[in-house]
Amino acid sequence: ETWRVYAYPAISLTCTASNPPMALMGSESYTGTLRVALSNNCTYGQNTHHCQGDGHGGYVASHPKGYGGLLNKHASAMVYGGDVQYDFSKGSSAALNFKWKVKQLNSLN
Repeated sequence: ETWRVYAYPAISLTCTASNPPMALMGSESYTGTLRVALSNNCTYGQNTHHCQGDGHGGYVASHPKGYGGLLNKHASAMVYGGDVQYDFSKGSSAALNFKWKVKQLNSLN
């Protein structure tokens, strides 16, 4: 597994993973936003047939550096809410549309 940690404002963190449980420690107290993302696992569903490419979410056609690159590209975006729209008018199919409310962390005061 590969985990990515995004912090705003920036902070120095140390990971100790030699023996479970893993620990992520800061050198001082912190006030801000920490986000953690699993970047190399299937994020498209519970079966590999939902995943693109290698079956583990590593390949994303819309981004040349894969899912990790896509996460890095949008590292300053933080979802704080959203709406879901749905449509069941297509017989046995349904359509879901997620409209996320996003803040840009690098532009907050």
